[in-house]
Amino acid sequence: ALKSIVYKPVLKVWPADVRVLRVPVLLLGTATVFLFFLYFRLVLGNAGGLAAMALLVTEASFVVTTVLDWGILAVQHFLAAVALLLFVLFHRTGTRLYLGAALFACGVAMWDKVTFVWVLAGWLVGAIVAYGPELAGHLRRHVVRLSIGCLVLGALPLIYYNVKDPAGTLRESGGMELPSAFKISVLWKTLDGSAMFGYFSPSFVPFKPSSPATDVEDTAVWLSESTGKQEHHGLLAASLASIVVMFLLKGGPERKLMKFCLVAFAVGWAAMLPFSMGGKGSHHVLLLWPLPQILVAAALIGLARQYGRPAILALAIACLLAAGGVLVTNEYYAQIVTRGTKDHWSDAIFSLRELMARTPANGIYSVDWGIMGPLRFLGRGTLQLQWQFTHYLQNPGPESSQESFQIQSIARDPHNYFVYYSDRSQHPNEGLSRLRKATAEVGLRESVYARIRDRLGRTVFIVSRFVPASE
Repeated sequence: ALKSIVYKPVLKVWPADVRVLRVPVLLLGTATVFLFFLYFRLVLGNAGGLAAMALLVTEASFVVTTVLDWGILAVQHFLAAVALLLFVLFHRTGTRLYLGAALFACGVAMWDKVTFVWVLAGWLVGAIVAYGPELAGHLRRHVVRLSIGCLVLGALPLIYYNVKDPAGTLRESGGMELPSAFKISVLWKTLDGSAMFGYFSPSFVPFKPSSPATDVEDTAVWLSESTGKQEHHGLLAASLASIVVMFLLKGGPERKLMKFCLVAFAVGWAAMLPFSMGGKGSHHVLLLWPLPQILVAAALIGLARQYGRPAILALAIACLLAAGGVLVTNEYYAQIVTRGTKDHWSDAIFSLRELMARTPANGIYSVDWGIMGPLRFLGRGTLQLQWQFTHYLQNPGPESSQESFQIQSIARDPHNYFVYYSDRSQHPNEGLSRLRKATAEVGLRESVYARIRDRLGRTVFIVSRFVPASE
């Protein structure tokens, strides 16, 4: 809802296309990086701030998910950057306006996506463990009231929703489950930068890779091949080493900051585990960024201070780690260049939109997830997209005779079209099977209307309709 409210005035002056979808997020990401840098400087000094920034802006997962506005991350990281900066300013100045604004930002982040409560829980416990005695001076009744009031004000739409629909958020999020080893694997791969390989591009290609088409693409592929196609960077190893360093440091502000980062990360991640969807995707783990980067930067600066080494040495080590992040980020791009993209990232969506725009369709139905949204946006609301039964086709529950009958009625119209991905290996086939079974029962057969290909010539989308079996 928050993102829709923000985009509504933008779309009134800038017609829907890929650029209007991406450019505002890129600007938001730029602002996020700037705010994080201000926060890093406050807590780590100039050298430590530069080290943490080098680690963050080159970290593959952060870069990719910010550029693509991965679900929840662009807005969540921006609001997190605002809140962290304001919390520190309040702690140092005692100005209550900073505290109120910080908690209001946290409330808005919870409204944007309630998963921010994991982050907030981690920050709270981490701050108590690392800075408990210092924070005790702020615990006055009027400060507590202000904190609760501003947090509630920011999260008011979320609270209102759950009052109108008790426990609606928990129910919509899939409920609870026992933690699994898979979530540990996601954590591990997110920290080493490899979590999203195989998601944008195929893990392998059974055909000759595509050749670079521009100088930028050629450079990316050359760098990939020259450096051994790096799919892992050093953040995971550096984070584990930093935990050891934390116990070696003899006090100092860096040790306290590292304790905050470690506890906040551990508690935030643990808070995800009981939820059905919590921690199953790298975008959930990435909510906890930039805690790992701060941890590593603080370890480097702390070691330099304790052993009398120049801070420039710590910055140089951070830059070496950052170089690994650059290579992994480049590898994502190089694989897109040579292997193309997987179906729901495919540029074939543009050809599909053009075809459906010139096809006299009474209705367009999607059998798979990830098709209707892009068509609705790129088609600027002019395509005859029909949302009825899309959930039934994409997420079939118990078979319903009534729904089968209604699908049969829709399929009888030769001007109703069904769209699905050509490659069924990555998608459940039950919905498509039910569609074909229901239509066959009334003497209809599927007729392929078009095969939509991507820039590499691979068929990505199938557009079909149903005609009498006798034809």
